[in-house]
Amino acid sequence: MEFSEHCHGIRLLPQEGPYRSYFRWFDDTLQDATLGDVIYHLAHTNFAWMHGTINEPVMSGLASRIDEINRLAEESRGFVWRIPDSETSLTHLEVFREDFPGFDPSRFFYNMSVWESLEDLRQYTLFSAHAEMIYARRQWLDSIAGSNVALWWIRENHRPTIAESVERLRNVRKFGPTSYAFTLRQSFPPGVCSPGDKIPGPGGL
Repeated sequence: MEFSEHCHGIRLLPQEGPYRSYFRWFDDTLQDATLGDVIYHLAHTNFAWMHGTINEPVMSGLASRIDEINRLAEESRGFVWRIPDSETSLTHLEVFREDFPGFDPSRFFYNMSVWESLEDLRQYTLFSAHAEMIYARRQWLDSIAGSNVALWWIRENHRPTIAESVERLRNVRKFGPTSYAFTLRQSFPPGVCSPGDKIPGPGGL
């Protein structure tokens, strides 16, 4: 049974047998992200292609609410951190170029944040004013084939990098949700590995 390096030293749970329903219903049961003395937080990243640059009229509806939505996140229960704007410049986003032919960083919408739990992220994403942006996203964002979101567990006080998020996005887009990188719809508990977890090389977003 193959599994990636991130699995070494933590529990490996089978996808079949008594744990199968546990994984299926995990989304609705996670209350605590602590294993022994280790506290885990949840890293989240997502990307999208905008219809135009953020300063173009077509993007005004989104641009006018970015500060409001960021402030809402920072004031929400369980919020820990989000990547500073100074670290998401066009230069910083060049790391995505090898994955997207004709990459245009001026139209690339990117976000990364850290939360105390899956439930905290879910509440903010789906049950706050942020949900309004999701429902209206087609006004500003292109459709994307495959997942544009990746979640993964990190140790408390770790701050993920853009390079780290690219690796997780590549994984979930190539292999689907696994314990290495998953989604809100299909998640995994911290400190376990799903059999067959693999990490892709460069390219493939």
